[in-house]
Amino acid sequence: MNPARNVNTACQIFIGCLHPSVVESDLYTLTSHFGSVVNIRILRNINTKEPMGLAFVSFSDPTAAQRARAELNGILFKGRHINVTLYCKNRNSNANIFVKNLPPETTAKELEGMFKQFGNVVSSKISYNNALVSNRYGYVQFENESQANLALNSKDQILASTKIVVSKFEPIGVRYDPQNSTNLYVRGFGEGMTEERFKSIFSIYGTVSSPCIMKAQTPSGVERHFGFVNYTEPGSAQKAIDSLNGKTIDGITWFVTHLIRKVIRTKLLEEEYKRKKEIWKKKNIFIKNLPLNITNDMLHQLCIEYGPIESLKIHMTENLTYQDGMKITQLVSNGMAFVCYASEDSARKALSSFRNKMIDGKHIFVAMWKPKEELVKALYAKKFKIIQRQLIDVGALGPMYNTQQMKPGRGRAAVPQVMPPMMPHMVPRPAPPVEREQVRLNFDINTFNSSPPEAQRRMLGEQLYPVILRNSNEKVAGKITGMLLEIEPRVLLTLISNPLEIANKVREAIEVLRKAWANNPEYLATLP
Repeated sequence: MNPARNVNTACQIFIGCLHPSVVESDLYTLTSHFGSVVNIRILRNINTKEPMGLAFVSFSDPTAAQRARAELNGILFKGRHINVTLYCKNRNSNANIFVKNLPPETTAKELEGMFKQFGNVVSSKISYNNALVSNRYGYVQFENESQANLALNSKDQILASTKIVVSKFEPIGVRYDPQNSTNLYVRGFGEGMTEERFKSIFSIYGTVSSPCIMKAQTPSGVERHFGFVNYTEPGSAQKAIDSLNGKTIDGITWFVTHLIRKVIRTKLLEEEYKRKKEIWKKKNIFIKNLPLNITNDMLHQLCIEYGPIESLKIHMTENLTYQDGMKITQLVSNGMAFVCYASEDSARKALSSFRNKMIDGKHIFVAMWKPKEELVKALYAKKFKIIQRQLIDVGALGPMYNTQQMKPGRGRAAVPQVMPPMMPHMVPRPAPPVEREQVRLNFDINTFNSSPPEAQRRMLGEQLYPVILRNSNEKVAGKITGMLLEIEPRVLLTLISNPLEIANKVREAIEVLRKAWANNPEYLATLP
């Protein structure tokens, strides 16, 4: 379904935290019983076209949107707790509060019910981890700042015998301020370090309120020693970092930095990795079909003429051989390599030169490096297009007639009715017309004929989905609907008028998906 123009924002809801597999037909099934759905739009990444887990749903009247928000906010849908709010273009961040120490079983509706006494709640949300277990904190957004201040002035409240803590919401960029941090994380000392000596080393730079030494064991069994230091002044912490980070003490180089909460640290690392991937995509080239005798040094000599190289690696695989009953493992090249240049210009030069290059009589293949997730997405997109073509090829464009039923006479056994041979001068009678089951359309045919293709597909999707759902299941009905909507709208309109043919197409689609997902047990389990 595509975005409609001039939609009344009072009739629109915003849905967040959606599972990537959710499609428009899933949202239609979820929201249509609250009122007439005018438009559904799932937001997608402008480059990869992957769903972002966000969507807009527009109703024909505001009361339907309000009911949908009240009923759907926080429910578990397709393995995710979704966040549903009324559409608001300019939301006041000062009207947002942070609530922690919540009981684990608290829902978004219960959280909203607790705070609606202070004013109109625009949205409420509980944070969950990947295992769908509550993180015991959430957020409440009010219409204006004065309502949020009333909630803040109420201070701590009791919920299910648990004292909860209410504070002003702060964006993550404000929450993490290294300049005002007094807590340090230290790594690099050995097991001989005592807490007294540890404190004396850091006391040089300011008053230490609480030192702590800890140890942990890695999966390989190696003990790792680390510690924490908390100063009374932020300036003291920064002095300690400047003096001790990278310094060698007792033959070991120390690592000293500001302590960062795990949630923030994980987010920062993810952002840094994404940034690096974008750089690698422009500087890293992938080479395939190399001679197996090529070594790293030999490949380096071939590539260095195009510019400085940051890293180079030939992909190796284990080769097992047996000699005198003994297993011998040896690493051998599989003919693939990665070369990361220091500049984008060098990578482009190498890519252009290697395209027509032969090494030891072999034509090599070169391309810019892509992350594994992008390659997997491209592969699935290619498979999906093949499936769509197969669905069309299996007969969607051919004639669609019902087989005529042969009715035996009353009180007699049914016998095959055979046409006797034609006698001279006999003229064959025309076959009786094929009877079709009348299907009631949910839309006006004149409106359909005058609508653009996008609107026609939306009408057809709303008509098709319930029929496909009856012939499949909730897990794949949306996917099959999307596959059939690739058929030309007017041909699909003819198909809709024949329920038997739709059932056949659904069965064919299921078999196509079964073959495509033969190596994916998780996807196969969703098929009926």
